[in-house]
Amino acid sequence: MRKWWSRRSLRARLTIAASTVMAAAIAAAAGLLIWRVHDELIAGLDATATSQALEVATTTAGSNRPTIPASLAPGTAAQVVTESGRVVASSANLAGESRLFTFPPNSARTSLRTVPATPLGDNDPYRVAAVSTAGPDGTRHVVYVGLPIAEVTTSITELTAALALGGPALAAVLAGITWLLVGRALAPVDVLRQQAADITVTDLHERVDVPPTDDELARLAITLNELLARIESSLDQQRQFVADAAHELRSPVAAILAHLEVEQSYAAGATGPGAEAVIREVRRLSQLVDDLLALARLDASPRRATVPVDLDDIVLAEIDALRHRTNLILDASGVTAARVQGDPSLLTRVVRNLLDNAARYARSRITVLLDNSGDDALLTVADDGPGIQEEQRQRIFERFTRLEDGRSRDVGGVGLGLSIVLEVVTAYEGSVRVEDNLPGARFTIRLPAAT
Repeated sequence: MRKWWSRRSLRARLTIAASTVMAAAIAAAAGLLIWRVHDELIAGLDATATSQALEVATTTAGSNRPTIPASLAPGTAAQVVTESGRVVASSANLAGESRLFTFPPNSARTSLRTVPATPLGDNDPYRVAAVSTAGPDGTRHVVYVGLPIAEVTTSITELTAALALGGPALAAVLAGITWLLVGRALAPVDVLRQQAADITVTDLHERVDVPPTDDELARLAITLNELLARIESSLDQQRQFVADAAHELRSPVAAILAHLEVEQSYAAGATGPGAEAVIREVRRLSQLVDDLLALARLDASPRRATVPVDLDDIVLAEIDALRHRTNLILDASGVTAARVQGDPSLLTRVVRNLLDNAARYARSRITVLLDNSGDDALLTVADDGPGIQEEQRQRIFERFTRLEDGRSRDVGGVGLGLSIVLEVVTAYEGSVRVEDNLPGARFTIRLPAAT
């Protein structure tokens, strides 16, 4: 039960709790109403029975031969009984009947009792009033006047049935109203949730709207804004540190690499494998610094420069550059003219990172396709390497993510290239898709074409 309750939404739990309380209140009110109405109807019967008993007692007190007035209401059962228990007068409907009521009257006031059914052909009890009186000759009599409770029972039954039907209907209506009111009360919370969900790591400068009311919702919005401000300040400091560190490292790393390459050229091939390994690692370090600096700039500036760019020129230029660094077959026969909106330097980095990633894992061949598809430009880079498992295709775009096949130092890469690809393409309202190339992996980038 607790698990079921915890899985319900806050709106549902509040509605269920409020509806349960209202249903219990309606049931209690219905029970109280039934009891009160029954009490009032019995009190009315008692008043009528007492009045008629006193009327009969008045008639009996003025005569030595007691009689029952004919003015009694139909269905009334009346008897006048002596102290010895002999019936000396009775209503027409009890003519010839022996004594039916035996409880003694109260000497100070009228006695009232509920007695079982009389021999009048019905099964309902009677409400009976008893009055003691004395005739002119001093003979004492007891006057009993009873009224049937059938009408009270019928009224209570009808009232109970009406409440049994109307109570649940009223509870259902109130539950619906509660659902609507709770929904309206929680609507500002949902607005705050949606606004907070729309704030990503690239637009932490945004804030949620603070309601004009001085209540819990306004204080919650203020707290969220303060939290966002603290997060933004912390991330700004981290980004600034990364950018500064990458910028400071860039120059010395480039200088070290230049010195090593110069030394290698002077040595005329006499350098050993250790020097080659140092140069390779310094190149990787230089690439890492460049990638960190690029990511820092991307994070710091969500808005990108947008100009018409001939994407086919960039692709062909990067393919030519890659041919000087690899012996792989590069098939660019499927590259056609395509123009997009973007920053040339960022789009160049996207193409270069995709080609470097393919070259890192390809066995013998890389195929590049570029064409227009409706309002979009499609760039596809496919290799014939080991491929990427489907469950890993989202992870490869996370920063510093390297799959098992790519952990070898000889393979290269630091896990930032595809992150930069996704950041740039997403910034220009594009998308990246990874599929099987059978064998290998196929990366497809969709970018809006320039109008």
